[in-house]
Amino acid sequence: MSEYLYPVPENPPDEGDFIMVVFNRQWLPFVLGVLLPLKNPNIWNEPPDDISDQVSELIQLMQTTSLFSFWTLELPETANSDDTGTVELGIAFSTSVAGNIVGLRFYKGSENLGEHTGYLYAENGDLLGELTFEDETASGWQEAYFDDEIPISACDTYVASYYAPNGKYSTTREYFEDGYNNPPLYAKQSGFDVTSLGNGRYRYGSPGEIPEFSYQSTNYWVDVIFEPTGADFVANI
Repeated sequence: MSEYLYPVPENPPDEGDFIMVVFNRQWLPFVLGVLLPLKNPNIWNEPPDDISDQVSELIQLMQTTSLFSFWTLELPETANSDDTGTVELGIAFSTSVAGNIVGLRFYKGSENLGEHTGYLYAENGDLLGELTFEDETASGWQEAYFDDEIPISACDTYVASYYAPNGKYSTTREYFEDGYNNPPLYAKQSGFDVTSLGNGRYRYGSPGEIPEFSYQSTNYWVDVIFEPTGADFVANI
């Protein structure tokens, strides 16, 4: 469980109000007991001038959207890498509210062939769920759903991954140097501290073990399908 670097008040703010806390070196709004990551957080600086607009936008989004993922329109820099090794690729992520991971996504280039399986891990490496991508298209985003949704806790770190048996996975290098937020999802910044495993994860060999290596903060375009269950607080704000 991540720790706050600035104490959160014992009494949460009133409805419609927010305070600022520092979390993972980023200023974040704190509304009725829930951390809300900003789109463009300032690292160790003052809160951004448009903080009120960002909070309002996030509240509106969470009132009208039931499922969240990191990416919809953005595409990889390289659709098919030259690597043909058997490799499991992943992303380390957290959420600002509790909820369920109902499925996984990954971006597939036309040369990324073979059966693809997906995995969800706790930060300690425990395997929480496994699925198989079926009826894949030749390229583009692929989705698959767990038989049973997997509950996750707010602010804890998890790793979502997929197995590419013939390599040729999609990449964008240096993507996670500053982390990436798409509220209520956020991906850990590579090099956050000296013990960090970095983001953009990979591991060669057989699937089903948490990817623990990273290279140049590379995004391997693995995504989650997240359903918040801890966001009821927005209903009356």
